[in-house]
Amino acid sequence: MTDEDKDIRHKFCKDWLRLYNQAELKRTFDKCVFVDEMWIPVFPSTHFVRYRRGEKPGEWQPQVPDKVPYLFAMTKDAMKMIRLDRAMCLSDWKRILDTRICPWANERLGKGWYLWMDACGNVHGRNPTKPGGKAVHAIVSRNTGGMAEILQPPSYSPDLNVIENLFGKFKPMVFKEIANLVARRRDKRRTTADVIQCADIVRKRFGGKRGRKLLANLVRSMYMGKDGAPEGGRLFRCREKKGDRVGT
Repeated sequence: MTDEDKDIRHKFCKDWLRLYNQAELKRTFDKCVFVDEMWIPVFPSTHFVRYRRGEKPGEWQPQVPDKVPYLFAMTKDAMKMIRLDRAMCLSDWKRILDTRICPWANERLGKGWYLWMDACGNVHGRNPTKPGGKAVHAIVSRNTGGMAEILQPPSYSPDLNVIENLFGKFKPMVFKEIANLVARRRDKRRTTADVIQCADIVRKRFGGKRGRKLLANLVRSMYMGKDGAPEGGRLFRCREKKGDRVGT
């Protein structure tokens, strides 16, 4: 991360904290929809290797495990998980946004919500000055009557996107479910079907009381610390550090 990136992050956090007081900021993030893409591998480690019979250890050949792509969307009290067939391109994103994300967000939050996307350039059409960005903004505007807004957090800012912390909780739970599933059967080989089955199990858990509490705490961490003070929020700490990364 360069000094220019830090300056952009610092200005972003400073503008948000200047425009909203504590009550308004809370209400703003309570109306946010955080969206990002995640690949769940079959094995916890991508460094998994397998030796062929008769090979010496020095002649190992790495085996890249299969992965299953998902698109996640989360609010302060709900999570939506969409399985993808491939790495998402702009056309896929426009279709999913139009038919899946916008109707779900309207149902959960009403029409005046904010779409918080990671810094993925023009792949997700985040920049309204680009052709893809104009199409994405038009989809959101059409589905919400012009009441929703696409937020543009700065680049290199996973600490300002709470869905990254959701991934950190979600993946270990999936791996644990896969290990339990494989341990109960005779065939110990793992497949992508195991990932899909176990990811659905974990998704249902996030619909419970503990899952909703976790989502609410993640969103609250944007503007408030564990002790309830605004000085502990991510935006405040990033501003105080002049745009440097903050712990999550």
